[in-house]
Amino acid sequence: MKNQVCSKCGEGTYSLGSGIKFDEWDELPAGFSNIATFMDTVVGPSDSRPDGCNNSSWIPRGNYIESNRDDCTVSLIYAVHLKKSGY
Repeated sequence: MKNQVCSKCGEGTYSLGSGIKFDEWDELPAGFSNIATFMDTVVGPSDSRPDGCNNSSWIPRGNYIESNRDDCTVSLIYAVHLKKSGY
């Protein structure tokens, strides 16, 4: 590992290096979390606002993920602990 050198990848390919590829979404992998918020800045009747965004999240769909189709903004966050310095 200490003597690694860069080399060209073949056409139409890429190197993942020591990274992790997320391409199967049967469930959200460890390290992922959701935060849902209601972002409407227009002040209007309270009965037109959603009760909350508790049911809004990112949903695994096999080979992709999707968020709810409602008035909430859902952030998908991935938190990691880096093992070595990089750029």
